[in-house]
Amino acid sequence: MNFRGLRRFVTAHVRDRQWLRQVGPDALRSAEDPASLVLRAVGRYYICAESGDAEAACMLLLELYVRAGCPRGRERGHREAEAELRQEAREAALTWRRRLLRVSGRVGDAGARGARGLAFFMAAFGVPAEFPAQELYDLLVAADVSACAKVLKCSKLFVKKMRDVVVEMINKDMYLQAIHCILAFEFQNAFPLGSILTHIMEKLEHDKKDENEGKASQGDEELALLRSISKCMEDHKLCLLEFPSFAERIASLEERVGKPKQAFAGIKRKRTTEEDCVE
Repeated sequence: MNFRGLRRFVTAHVRDRQWLRQVGPDALRSAEDPASLVLRAVGRYYICAESGDAEAACMLLLELYVRAGCPRGRERGHREAEAELRQEAREAALTWRRRLLRVSGRVGDAGARGARGLAFFMAAFGVPAEFPAQELYDLLVAADVSACAKVLKCSKLFVKKMRDVVVEMINKDMYLQAIHCILAFEFQNAFPLGSILTHIMEKLEHDKKDENEGKASQGDEELALLRSISKCMEDHKLCLLEFPSFAERIASLEERVGKPKQAFAGIKRKRTTEEDCVE
C-alpha cells in the first residue's frame, strides 16, 4: 500500500494498538522503502491532522517504525534519495517544533501527546542540529521520558544523539538534566554514576572557591541541586548509600546551612549500609 493507504489503515485500527504493535514492526521492515513510506504518511500531515484518531494514528505509526529499528530502503546506494529524505525529515521536525512553540510558548510546555509525537519523529529520522540540548531535554520531560524511553531506545540514531547531549549537558553544568538522561536511557556503562557524581561535587567546589567562598546562598543552591539529583536517583530505585561521598556531602551541607534532611529519606546519618539499602 502507499503512504495514504498506510495512514488510513492505521487510523482505522488505532483502537487495536496491541495488535498493531505485534504485527506492525515486521510489516514495516518488509516494505521496499519503509523510511520514505512512514515519513510521507506522517511528515507534515501530523501537524494539521483533521481528527484526534488521525493524530493518534500518526504517533502510533512513528512508534511502530522506531520499534522496528528505523529500517531504511533496501536500495541504500541512492545517496541523493537519502539526502532528500533527511532534508524533508529535518524540515518537518522544525515545522513541528515551531507549531509547539506557537501553541505553548515553549517546547517544555507542550502537552504530552504533542511532545511525544515529536520525540518519536526525531527518533525515527534524526534530531536537527538546530534543536538545542536544553530544549530536547525539555521536550523529553514534557513527553514523560520514563514512559516512552523503551521505545526511544530502539533507535540507535537517537541513543547516539542522547549520549552526545549528556556530554554537552555535563560540559554546560546541566547536572540534574544529565543524570536524568543517564538513568532514563540506562547510560551507566558509558557514564558511571560514581564518577559523574564525583565530577559534579568537585566542579561545584571549584566554582564556589572561584566566586565567593562560604556564601550561605551558595550552600543553599548546592544543597537544592544535590537533593534534586538524589531524588532523581531514588525515583530510579538506586540506593544512595552506594555513593557514600555524595550522601555525606548532602549531610554536611544540611548541617552547614541549617536545613536538615526533609524530603529525601534515602540520605541518612551514619547507620549501616545494609539497613539503609533495605529501606
